Amino acid sequence: MLYFFGTNYHESEISKEYKENIDVSSFYYSNKDISGEQSYQKDKFFYKLICNSENKNKKNTIHKTKIPIQEQKNEHLIEINPHNNLNDIVVITVFIGFLIMAFVKITGKDYLSNIFTSFINKHFAKIFYRETKNSPGKSKFLLDLNYYINTGTFIAISGFLFNISFTETPYLSITGITFSLILIRILHNIFRQFLSITFKTINQEKEYKFNTSLHRQITGLIMPVINIAIIYSNPTLAYIFVFLGVIILLGMKIADFIRLGNFFFSSQISLLYLFLYLCTLEILPLIAGITAIKIWIVS
Repeated sequence: MLYFFGTNYHESEISKEYKENIDVSSFYYSNKDISGEQSYQKDKFFYKLICNSENKNKKNTIHKTKIPIQEQKNEHLIEINPHNNLNDIVVITVFIGFLIMAFVKITGKDYLSNIFTSFINKHFAKIFYRETKNSPGKSKFLLDLNYYINTGTFIAISGFLFNISFTETPYLSITGITFSLILIRILHNIFRQFLSITFKTINQEKEYKFNTSLHRQITGLIMPVINIAIIYSNPTLAYIFVFLGVIILLGMKIADFIRLGNFFFSSQISLLYLFLYLCTLEILPLIAGITAIKIWIVS
């Protein structure tokens, strides 16, 4: 027999209440002695039950809140670092780019410095064009190739960073985009050649093509640095470098338009030729590219 609040309770009855998951604390505190005071200190058995129940509830609470916090953290890391799988292939493309630069620097004499000077000084660009128009153009070919590889890599990195996957693997994405850029350039040159023959502007077209090629080569020299900065930066800086790369590509396209305007005013090119060139070779491909990207994202 156990004396409890002035009433006789068997210990087995209290144990039964505890085992049947009845709230022992509410059961206990609802019973008061004659003086109206809580008497948990007077009954060691019941006080022990209350302490054990409180400790058990605390442990369960800690266990329940631990796992969701860890899961949320892991999901967040996966979401903000989508470009980790690209690291190996990006390093390879950047390494190829630096090899091409080193080779051109060794074999092409002052070719690298001349393309930067030509970009700044259009008079020097004319001289440089006359000196190189009859040469095989080995340095030009390699630097153009470097542009396509590293610009394709940049587009693929940007796509993965914004959760836009062009293919299942980074390697296929970079390869596909690179060959697409080369194919677009080939079609672009074919139509430009057709316009130049039609409007009898072959010499002006060759010089303009040379200048736009210089702009691509300069862009190709910058893009490896942008690509390597993206994959080894924290997510915030990675987005900043992506927008910086976009600004560089747009800047080079604006430089193309400026050179086209110079040729238009200095060489007396037909206004119809200029209109057809801008609509068919610049504006139309841009609209088609934006539309294709939108369709890809939606699908």
